[in-house]
Amino acid sequence: MNLQGSFRYQLADHKKSIFIFYLIMFGLYLLFCVGLWIDRAYDQEINSTVNLGEGMTTLIFLFVSGLCSFKENFGMLTQNGVSRKSLLVGRILVMATICLFMALVDKVWYFVGSFLSPLFDDAVKQTLFLDLLYHRSAEDSMLLLYIKSFFFNYAVYFAVMSAGFLITVIFYRLGKLGKLIAGAGVPALFLIVLPIVDFQFFAGEISRNFWSFVGRVLGIHSGNPWCAVATCLVVSVGLMTIGWILVRRVSLHE
Repeated sequence: MNLQGSFRYQLADHKKSIFIFYLIMFGLYLLFCVGLWIDRAYDQEINSTVNLGEGMTTLIFLFVSGLCSFKENFGMLTQNGVSRKSLLVGRILVMATICLFMALVDKVWYFVGSFLSPLFDDAVKQTLFLDLLYHRSAEDSMLLLYIKSFFFNYAVYFAVMSAGFLITVIFYRLGKLGKLIAGAGVPALFLIVLPIVDFQFFAGEISRNFWSFVGRVLGIHSGNPWCAVATCLVVSVGLMTIGWILVRRVSLHE
């Protein structure tokens, strides 16, 4: 089995979950629309508003997909003579393909939702993932806005999926004690211990500097989403490079 076979095998592993994901999303969207239609039919006006943003649900789905993308594929492909290099390159191509596909679907989803919104007196609202962090420029045309949003979504999706993949590779290499420390100790350190130390001894200066740095590298302060695109792609390269170093030395577990 060569690189092409590795790519096809790993891509096939995601097809069913992606289909189910969009089936659920379509079902929820349809349920919201039916509920609003019933509301208008009985009350003569729509008294509720549904905001259907794109991006966040996809983001969570891709992170979980990244977490579930190594163990079984590694075992199956390794036993069939696939090199670790072909496995990792195939994984990168699979993630690039999936993120590209889902970023495109998100744009179609947004366009269709925006078209249908007037049918419900704008009670069904669409929100771009990009709008959560950046204010729209009055100079941006809708085409430019869609282009920015597409590349922003794609870069963030790829970085998040890469993070999920790296985490699962790290956990695969760790023993039981290491998994316990990484699974419970690391989150507790960053979510509990460091915030307490920061606010008790540094008056929150560490947190302010950290979020200020994040805002700069993501272009939030300057309102430039292209900074986020570049940052996420660089982060993805870094995460997959670390993943390659770990995969090269990982042994096959029974």
